[in-house]
Amino acid sequence: NVLRLHDWGIDGNRAYIATDPPRGMTLRHVLDNENVSIERAIDIARQIAQGLRALYENGIVGQDLRPQLITVDVVNVADRVQLDDVGLRMLLKSLGYIPSQRTSDIGYFDPLYASPELMNGGTVDTRSDMYQLGVLVFELVTGRLPFVGRNPAETGVLQSTAPVPRMSQFKHDVPPALQNVVDRLLAKNPQERFPDVFSLLAALDSMSVQRRPISGEWRMDSAGMTNEMTGLEKDIALSATIVGGPVSTEDEKTVRATPLD
Repeated sequence: NVLRLHDWGIDGNRAYIATDPPRGMTLRHVLDNENVSIERAIDIARQIAQGLRALYENGIVGQDLRPQLITVDVVNVADRVQLDDVGLRMLLKSLGYIPSQRTSDIGYFDPLYASPELMNGGTVDTRSDMYQLGVLVFELVTGRLPFVGRNPAETGVLQSTAPVPRMSQFKHDVPPALQNVVDRLLAKNPQERFPDVFSLLAALDSMSVQRRPISGEWRMDSAGMTNEMTGLEKDIALSATIVGGPVSTEDEKTVRATPLD
């Protein structure tokens, strides 16, 4: 679950790395164009955690987990998730690189995905990566970010002080266990997050999500179609309630389209 790195070095005033080409589409593309189910969100989170485990085993921490640096390749109808940041942020920082404010810059600092300690210039370690993964899981499940201010500074304040929103406000039937995992990932105090990636993987593996009937995968029971159609009617009514909820599609588009600078 990590981009294969073949070589790296410095040539004059340029740093270079040689890797396999990323395969598939970016997670940013998936988030912007697909409706991700809860089951798929958990699976993507699990694969990201497995990629982090591989990086930690090689002494690489402090990842850049922005969605545009994660690729998703569909292989035999299953997602294959790959981390494309192989310690670039750490390498660039050690070389004294000063990133621009362009979001396309590989070293761009994005407060929307930054941990409180990263925002405040504190120590960055595996628990900072856990926080970023929590932001990703929240966005995968709900389709929106947990903390969005009117400018980068306000976003930083929200990352450091605001309580974690309930994902059920934006998507029905979010398992309480999944909310508990996200709450722990997004804890303001690093000591309250998962102590290591193994405990996170254990928490994700322990979750068994019931597939919703509205997905089209209905099973006949002894009562026949009557109960099934009743369930579908309830799902449709609930979906209509959520669509008319506190944040509209147009509002969400406005937030995403608002430049940070």
